[in-house]
Amino acid sequence: MVTKTAMAPIERVKLLLQLQNTAKKFSSFSDPVSTLTHTTKYTSASNAFIRVFREQGFLAFWRGNFPNVLRQAGSSATNFALKDYFREIFMPLISDNDLKGQKWYFLGSVLAGGLAGGAATTMFYPLEYARTRLAMDAGTQLPGAGVKPCGVKHPREFPNGIRDVVRKAIETDGVRGLYRGFGIALGGNVLFRALHMGGYDFVKNEVIYLNGNGNLGFKERYTIASVVSISAGTICYPIDSIRRRLMMQTGKVQGYSSSLGACRSIMASEGVRGFYRGLGPNVIRGFGSALLLVGYDEFKEITRKL
Repeated sequence: MVTKTAMAPIERVKLLLQLQNTAKKFSSFSDPVSTLTHTTKYTSASNAFIRVFREQGFLAFWRGNFPNVLRQAGSSATNFALKDYFREIFMPLISDNDLKGQKWYFLGSVLAGGLAGGAATTMFYPLEYARTRLAMDAGTQLPGAGVKPCGVKHPREFPNGIRDVVRKAIETDGVRGLYRGFGIALGGNVLFRALHMGGYDFVKNEVIYLNGNGNLGFKERYTIASVVSISAGTICYPIDSIRRRLMMQTGKVQGYSSSLGACRSIMASEGVRGFYRGLGPNVIRGFGSALLLVGYDEFKEITRKL
């Protein structure tokens, strides 16, 4: 929760860069005045930071943070708890078949991390959807509501936050609207968690094995976690781009026919670059994700001592 709140401004800028073409292409719900239609594109991360501050105010950097914190708290708890649970299941099976060594430890860690990630995605996907839609709400409150328009000519699409997101999605598309892009998100998150959590466990234990040292300091573990987090995030970024574009289709008159259709459309209209919009802020965000991995190790050590 602390990590997500601290990294919220970077995450919002990343989403604005990643999804600005989608916001411009489709009308939003049934509202003819889309708060997502921009006459000027965000040219860079710094440009997005400046425009959000000038047009929407300082607190707008945390727009969508509440559902994101709820999702992170539940998802992280589920991921870490189930990762350890699944690993305890897989390791004896691997040993019983005489498949020993560090590479098989990696296999067990990857399988455990992937299954844990899949379970967490299924449980908390609606909160991820709400977070994305709120982050892309680039308007302000209506005049007279106690918030100045900041020069923006259109009101917020979801002035009441998560309640408006859920209500509008269900009114237009039913519960299915909260699970747009779930299929590719499930596969992508299984891959990401397998690389992120499983990769961290493997690399950390590999370094311990090579050094013959049973302990690693905070700096060493954070360095390993940062490399793993950034690598996993970069590898899985195109999948993240596709699933978030599918999220933006709830309530739309037209859209992508499927995940494959979205992939073809992005490639045809934007090229490979379209899959990696907002990657720069996402790399920075990777250092925050690294804290999550190292923090979990620290908490485990504390509980063992208690």
